[in-house]
Parts: sequence; structure tokens; C-alpha cells
Amino acid sequence: MKKKEKRQLDKEIEKAVWQAYKQKTSSDLKRFTKRISREHNVSKTAVTEFLEDKIAKAKKWGRRIKFGVAAVGLVGLLTAGYFTFRDRLSGGSSRPDSVLAYDYSSYRKGPGNIIYYGKEEDRLDDDNLVGLVKSEIVKDKAFAGTKNVNINSMKGQNFIELEEDKTPPPRFQDIWSEIKREYAYLGLHQDYDLKVLQSLDQLASETCPPTPIWLVKEIGANIRARLRVTHYDGKQETGTLKCVEVNNGKNLSSCRLEDGVARAVSGPIFAMITPKDKVDNHMALYAEPLHDQLVPYRAKLLNALLEVEREGDKIHYTNYRDANKATVVTDEAIIHGLSHDWLKENLERLGFTQKDFQKQINVKEKPFVYKGAKIIRNLAAKMGRRELLADYMANPAKYWNLLKDKVPEYRNILKK
Repeated sequence: MKKKEKRQLDKEIEKAVWQAYKQKTSSDLKRFTKRISREHNVSKTAVTEFLEDKIAKAKKWGRRIKFGVAAVGLVGLLTAGYFTFRDRLSGGSSRPDSVLAYDYSSYRKGPGNIIYYGKEEDRLDDDNLVGLVKSEIVKDKAFAGTKNVNINSMKGQNFIELEEDKTPPPRFQDIWSEIKREYAYLGLHQDYDLKVLQSLDQLASETCPPTPIWLVKEIGANIRARLRVTHYDGKQETGTLKCVEVNNGKNLSSCRLEDGVARAVSGPIFAMITPKDKVDNHMALYAEPLHDQLVPYRAKLLNALLEVEREGDKIHYTNYRDANKATVVTDEAIIHGLSHDWLKENLERLGFTQKDFQKQINVKEKPFVYKGAKIIRNLAAKMGRRELLADYMANPAKYWNLLKDKVPEYRNILKK
């Protein structure tokens, strides 16, 4: 849908819903229903039922909602909700039909309970891993007293370590019940199932709904960095530093470039059973399925930022690296900003303290890729998580522009 059409639809939704809410006339609602039914091949009954449900909710909110920011938030919610509903009516799931299947061909058995996936590849453009290696250099006594240490190259091999216990710990079901309640509030589907991953065959074969959330002992990457060390006497030497990146959770959804367009790919979801911090299980189960549900909007943003040049049969993505980086930091900011706002709002009920919350954001909001989370967390506290998420779905580029303006480290991404 083009921006002009989207704006026009927003206006029509606003007018139809608010006219119905004020009970002045139903003619605008009828005209809107008829047009949407015709243009999108959906029955008028289905459109009417959907709008009636939203109008009923609008009536409940009536005393709190006024025109302006709150009304815009409601319109965004209605718009995002309608098109999710339309996809479901057309015979598919609530996910857009443009989401591609994941390719497990790079997965292979490693030693013991290890599964490797992907190739060992260059990671020097991964700001988080560069930060990890730099922190390891600072801690390593072997580099004490050196003038300078440069990272010449850095390679990483992704791995999954399986958990031997076949039964999900009871606390995971309790945590997931809390997340499902929040997902329902956000208007997201909750069709997931907690499973302990036992084998590579299981991973590749059990992919149908409900989507598995695979519980594993560990998921991360083995990192090898080639370093050039300069001593104060001017002497230089090279060496290798090995370290491990560990994730509390990971979703492998991504964007694939096909014929000049970024397409969303739905990948597997993992959560680590034994986290470093007691809040981490909650954050992983909140964030990783949400990454999966938002990957179509990540692709939408990437397509908005991507510059594509065609030369005969060849396609050149001239700014892919920066466009993808902008997309990733926006996606992470939305997801972790929402999760941190939810955590803060429910600290006492979840059995956590303000100290637990502060510890979580001190760790999670410092790395480069998460520096926008605080911006989104504060914005969600003002406008509401549900309204913010709907607004992001309607216009992901708006949030990249916001982050670019507010986070100094992001201003050089896509500078032109």
C-alpha cells in the first residue's frame, strides 16, 4: 500500500470509527465497510464484525480518549489490527503471506551435544562482537602494559548446546503465561509451544504451528580474533584471542534479498534454560517470539531504506550494509524498549525489585545495537505499548528516523 493510500485509509478509519462511537450516524461506517470488502476481497460481515469489536473497545476507552495523540494511536491500532485480520480471513495465518520458510541446510552435528549452524564467517562489522572482544582484551592480563591493540580480523561460528533434561523447568510455563497475557494485550498471536531441544532432527522437523520455542543449554558463537599488539617500545606482534558470545535467547528470523526486494524469513526461536541473571528468562521469552512476529515490518523498513540499482540482469544493493544496520537497531529498540517497559510496569507482580530492573537495563541498553531501547521504553511509558507497537507496524521508517535523531551513535548510519 502506497503512503498516500495509507493516509487516506487512516482518515477513513478514524472518521468511520469515531462517528460510530459518537452514535451520530452509521453511514460512514457502512460506506467504509463496503469499500474495504470490495477492494480487499473480504466479506462485508467479516469487516463489520472486526470494526464492531474495535468500536466496543473504543467505547470502553471513551472517557480517556480524545482527538490528538490518543486518537492517532487508536487509528494505528485499528489499521494494524485490520490487516492482520484480513490476512487471517484469506485462509492463511495472522502472519503476512510474504514470510519465507527458513533453510536448515547449514545445520550440522558437532561434538557432544553441540549443533553448529552457518559458516564460520567474518564478524568484524558486528559492533556488539567487536565490543565483546575489546572488553576481553581489557580483562586479559596478557595485554596489560601494551600501548595499543588492534583487531585485524574476527571470525565467528554459531553454535547451540543441547540440554540433557527433556522436561521444561516449571518456571518457564509460569513465565510464558505472563508473556501470553501481554501478547494478547498487544494484539499478537500466542501460538507457541515450549520444548526442550534434544536433537538436530527434531529442530528441522518440528516447525509447524504451534511454533516451538526451543529451550537449550546455551546458544551463541565461538569467536576467534586476530590481533596486532603495539608495545610502548614500538615493537609489534600478532596473536589470537578466543572468546564465546552467549545469548539468553535468540530468534533467527531475517530478511532475504530476492530480485531487488527484501523478503521476511521466519526462523527458529531459542531460549537459554540457565540464564546469567534471574530476569533473563522473562526477557528472552518476551523478546524472541516478538522478533519472529515483527520480521515482516523489519523487511518493510529495509525496503524503504534500500537503494537498488539494476544493470542488465545484475542487481546491486548499493547501501545494503548500512540499511540493514539501521533496520536491525530499529527492530531491537522496539522489542527491547517494549520488554523493558513491561518489566518495569510489572516488577512487583513478577517478584522483581527496582534493583533487578536497573541491573537489566544497565547491561542491555549499553551495547551499540540496543542503544535505542531507552528511547522506545520512555516513549512506550507515555503513549502505551500497544499503541506504540501499532504505530510502528504502520510506519517503521518513522521510528528509524526518531532513533537516528536521538541516538548520537546512529547518526552516521545512512548519513546521506
